[in-house]
Amino acid sequence: MDVQGASHERSSVEIPAESIAAAAIRASHTVQAVRRIEVLQDAARAVIEAARIAGCSQLVPVNAAAEPLATAAVLIGGGELTFSDADHISADRVLLVDAATVTGGSTRSCARLVRARGATWVAAAIYDRVRPDLDELEGDPLIDMIAPTYVPAPA
Repeated sequence: MDVQGASHERSSVEIPAESIAAAAIRASHTVQAVRRIEVLQDAARAVIEAARIAGCSQLVPVNAAAEPLATAAVLIGGGELTFSDADHISADRVLLVDAATVTGGSTRSCARLVRARGATWVAAAIYDRVRPDLDELEGDPLIDMIAPTYVPAPA
């Protein structure tokens, strides 16, 4: 008890499944999961397939959390894919790669940057779009296509 008589007991607070906090926690878990080799391999294969569907050979990770995923896709891709950061693209068509997104902010920001660097067509492969109802990436003029990828089941 403190001086005013209030107790400082730890309590468990349940976060509603549809909340932003729950979405951020899920995204964090996905980013951690993609660091495990078996999940990374499956996710990389999904990115490779997304690149094939999108007709893109250059992968651009949208943030540091996506770099292992883009790198694994390039390594597993058998020489069909290349990797670059957003400042050094060399292709007209690029595939942005992200492990997880809640709001789409990193994807949108990266799309803006690659467009400014000369990309004329931009697709995005997001392993776990946690809240597609919030990210509003469909219809965004910066992104021409959301490539299908695996979406982990909610925990």
